[in-house]
Amino acid sequence: MTNPNRFYVYAYLREDGTPYYIGKGCGRRVYDKRRHNVKVPPKERIVMLLWDVSEKQAFKYESMTVLYYGCKFDGTGILRNMTYGGEGVSGYRHTEETKAGFAQRVNSDESNAKRSATQSGRPHAAAHTEKLAAANKANAATRQAKSSQNRRINTAKRIGVCPLIFGVADKKTHARIRARFYRGERDMMALQAA
Repeated sequence: MTNPNRFYVYAYLREDGTPYYIGKGCGRRVYDKRRHNVKVPPKERIVMLLWDVSEKQAFKYESMTVLYYGCKFDGTGILRNMTYGGEGVSGYRHTEETKAGFAQRVNSDESNAKRSATQSGRPHAAAHTEKLAAANKANAATRQAKSSQNRRINTAKRIGVCPLIFGVADKKTHARIRARFYRGERDMMALQAA
Protein backbone atom coordinates (compact mmCIF):
# COMPACT_ATOMS: atom_id res chain seq x y z
CA MET A 1 0.00 0.00 0.00
CA THR A 2 1.26 3.48 -0.86
CA ASN A 3 2.22 5.68 2.06
CA PRO A 4 -0.27 8.60 2.22
CA ASN A 5 2.35 10.77 3.99
CA ARG A 6 4.95 10.55 1.21
CA PHE A 7 4.77 14.18 0.09
CA TYR A 8 7.12 17.08 0.71
CA VAL A 9 7.52 20.78 -0.04
CA TYR A 10 10.82 22.09 -1.39
CA ALA A 11 12.49 25.35 -2.40
CA TYR A 12 15.04 26.13 -5.11
CA LEU A 13 17.49 28.80 -3.95
CA ARG A 14 19.43 31.43 -5.87
CA GLU A 15 23.16 31.79 -5.25
CA ASP A 16 22.43 34.54 -2.71
CA GLY A 17 20.22 32.13 -0.73
CA THR A 18 16.81 33.60 -1.63
CA PRO A 19 14.17 31.18 -2.96
CA TYR A 20 13.10 31.41 -6.59
CA TYR A 21 10.72 28.41 -6.74
CA ILE A 22 8.54 26.58 -4.22
CA GLY A 23 7.14 23.18 -5.14
CA LYS A 24 5.35 20.11 -3.83
CA GLY A 25 6.27 16.58 -4.77
CA CYS A 26 6.96 13.00 -3.84
CA GLY A 27 9.65 10.53 -4.84
CA ARG A 28 12.35 12.14 -7.02
CA ARG A 29 10.19 15.02 -8.30
CA VAL A 30 12.43 17.64 -6.69
CA TYR A 31 15.37 16.58 -8.93
CA ASP A 32 13.41 15.94 -12.16
CA LYS A 33 14.61 18.49 -14.73
CA ARG A 34 11.98 17.52 -17.33
CA ARG A 35 8.93 18.38 -15.26
CA HIS A 36 9.79 21.91 -14.14
CA ASN A 37 9.31 25.23 -15.88
CA VAL A 38 12.35 26.61 -14.02
CA LYS A 39 15.95 25.47 -13.97
CA VAL A 40 16.72 22.87 -11.30
CA PRO A 41 19.70 24.10 -9.24
CA PRO A 42 22.57 21.97 -7.87
CA LYS A 43 21.63 19.77 -4.88
CA GLU A 44 23.30 22.11 -2.39
CA ARG A 45 20.78 24.83 -3.33
CA ILE A 46 17.67 22.66 -2.85
CA VAL A 47 16.02 22.89 0.56
CA MET A 48 13.31 20.60 1.93
CA LEU A 49 10.87 22.81 3.81
CA LEU A 50 8.42 20.11 4.92
CA TRP A 51 8.37 16.33 4.46
CA ASP A 52 6.46 13.18 5.40
CA VAL A 53 3.07 14.86 5.11
CA SER A 54 -0.16 14.13 3.25
CA GLU A 55 -0.81 15.67 -0.16
CA LYS A 56 -3.43 17.98 1.31
CA GLN A 57 -0.99 19.30 3.92
CA ALA A 58 1.76 19.70 1.30
CA PHE A 59 -0.57 21.71 -0.97
CA LYS A 60 -1.58 23.95 1.93
CA TYR A 61 2.01 24.63 3.00
CA GLU A 62 3.11 25.18 -0.62
CA SER A 63 0.41 27.79 -1.26
CA MET A 64 1.08 29.56 2.06
CA THR A 65 4.81 29.75 1.27
CA VAL A 66 4.19 31.00 -2.29
CA LEU A 67 1.83 33.68 -0.98
CA TYR A 68 4.42 34.70 1.65
CA TYR A 69 7.22 35.23 -0.92
CA GLY A 70 4.96 36.36 -3.78
CA CYS A 71 5.30 35.68 -7.52
CA LYS A 72 7.03 37.60 -10.28
CA PHE A 73 4.24 36.94 -12.79
CA ASP A 74 1.83 39.18 -10.86
CA GLY A 75 4.49 41.59 -9.57
CA THR A 76 4.01 40.72 -5.89
CA GLY A 77 7.28 38.96 -5.09
CA ILE A 78 10.43 37.03 -5.98
CA LEU A 79 9.25 33.52 -6.98
CA ARG A 80 9.13 32.26 -10.56
CA ASN A 81 6.17 29.99 -9.84
CA MET A 82 3.48 30.30 -12.52
CA THR A 83 0.63 29.69 -10.03
CA TYR A 84 0.02 30.19 -6.32
CA GLY A 85 0.30 26.43 -5.66
CA GLY A 86 -2.13 24.06 -4.04
CA GLU A 87 -3.47 22.57 -7.28
CA GLY A 88 -2.84 19.38 -9.20
CA VAL A 89 -3.68 15.71 -8.87
CA SER A 90 -0.87 13.32 -8.01
CA GLY A 91 -1.01 9.88 -9.57
CA TYR A 92 -3.86 10.68 -11.97
CA ARG A 93 -4.47 7.92 -14.52
CA HIS A 94 -6.15 8.67 -17.86
CA THR A 95 -9.04 6.43 -18.85
CA GLU A 96 -8.61 4.09 -21.82
CA GLU A 97 -11.10 6.24 -23.76
CA THR A 98 -8.99 9.37 -23.17
CA LYS A 99 -5.79 7.54 -24.17
CA ALA A 100 -7.46 6.38 -27.39
CA GLY A 101 -8.46 9.98 -28.12
CA PHE A 102 -4.86 11.16 -27.64
CA ALA A 103 -3.57 8.46 -29.97
CA GLN A 104 -6.17 9.29 -32.60
CA ARG A 105 -5.27 12.99 -32.57
CA VAL A 106 -1.52 12.35 -32.66
CA ASN A 107 -1.69 9.77 -35.45
CA SER A 108 -4.50 11.27 -37.52
CA ASP A 109 -3.99 11.84 -41.24
CA GLU A 110 -4.33 15.56 -40.67
CA SER A 111 -1.59 15.77 -38.04
CA ASN A 112 0.68 13.46 -40.09
CA ALA A 113 0.20 15.72 -43.13
CA LYS A 114 1.06 18.80 -41.05
CA ARG A 115 4.23 17.16 -39.72
CA SER A 116 5.22 16.08 -43.21
CA ALA A 117 4.58 19.56 -44.65
CA THR A 118 6.82 21.21 -42.06
CA GLN A 119 9.72 18.85 -42.86
CA SER A 120 9.47 18.49 -46.65
CA GLY A 121 11.72 20.72 -48.70
CA ARG A 122 13.81 21.61 -45.68
CA PRO A 123 17.45 21.22 -46.74
CA HIS A 124 20.14 19.79 -44.50
CA ALA A 125 23.14 21.95 -43.70
CA ALA A 126 26.17 21.21 -45.92
CA ALA A 127 28.25 19.98 -42.97
CA HIS A 128 25.46 17.61 -41.94
CA THR A 129 25.12 16.24 -45.48
CA GLU A 130 28.87 15.56 -45.64
CA LYS A 131 28.73 13.81 -42.28
CA LEU A 132 25.85 11.58 -43.43
CA ALA A 133 27.65 10.68 -46.67
CA ALA A 134 30.85 9.74 -44.81
CA ALA A 135 28.91 7.62 -42.30
CA ASN A 136 27.01 5.84 -45.09
CA LYS A 137 30.22 4.98 -46.94
CA ALA A 138 31.88 3.72 -43.77
CA ASN A 139 28.89 1.60 -42.80
CA ALA A 140 28.04 0.16 -46.22
CA ALA A 141 30.35 -2.87 -45.90
CA THR A 142 29.22 -3.53 -42.34
CA ARG A 143 25.53 -3.34 -43.31
CA GLN A 144 26.07 -5.73 -46.21
CA ALA A 145 27.90 -8.23 -43.97
CA LYS A 146 25.22 -7.99 -41.29
CA SER A 147 22.38 -8.47 -43.78
CA SER A 148 23.96 -11.60 -45.28
CA GLN A 149 24.61 -12.95 -41.78
CA ASN A 150 21.00 -12.25 -40.80
CA ARG A 151 19.76 -14.05 -43.92
CA ARG A 152 21.81 -17.14 -42.98
CA ILE A 153 20.55 -17.06 -39.39
CA ASN A 154 16.92 -16.67 -40.47
CA THR A 155 17.25 -19.52 -42.99
CA ALA A 156 18.78 -21.74 -40.30
CA LYS A 157 15.94 -20.95 -37.91
CA ARG A 158 13.34 -21.56 -40.60
CA ILE A 159 14.62 -25.06 -41.40
CA GLY A 160 15.37 -25.93 -37.78
CA VAL A 161 19.17 -26.03 -37.82
CA CYS A 162 21.51 -24.50 -35.27
CA PRO A 163 22.47 -21.06 -36.71
CA LEU A 164 26.05 -21.48 -35.49
CA ILE A 165 26.55 -24.68 -37.49
CA PHE A 166 24.66 -23.30 -40.48
CA GLY A 167 26.67 -20.06 -40.34
CA VAL A 168 30.09 -21.76 -40.52
CA ALA A 169 29.17 -24.39 -43.09
CA ASP A 170 30.23 -23.87 -46.68
CA LYS A 171 27.80 -23.46 -49.60
CA LYS A 172 27.89 -27.17 -50.48
CA THR A 173 26.87 -28.17 -46.96
CA HIS A 174 24.13 -25.51 -46.96
CA ALA A 175 22.76 -27.03 -50.17
CA ARG A 176 22.78 -30.57 -48.64
CA ILE A 177 21.02 -29.36 -45.49
CA ARG A 178 18.34 -27.56 -47.52
CA ALA A 179 17.82 -30.60 -49.77
CA ARG A 180 17.36 -32.94 -46.79
CA PHE A 181 15.00 -30.46 -45.15
CA TYR A 182 12.77 -30.20 -48.22
CA ARG A 183 12.77 -34.01 -48.61
CA GLY A 184 11.22 -34.20 -45.15
CA GLU A 185 14.29 -35.28 -43.16
CA ARG A 186 13.79 -32.72 -40.44
CA ASP A 187 15.38 -34.57 -37.55
CA MET A 188 17.87 -32.13 -35.96
CA MET A 189 20.67 -34.71 -35.68
CA ALA A 190 20.24 -35.79 -39.28
CA LEU A 191 20.26 -32.19 -40.47
CA GLN A 192 23.32 -31.27 -38.45
CA ALA A 193 25.18 -34.37 -39.57
CA ALA A 194 24.57 -33.44 -43.20
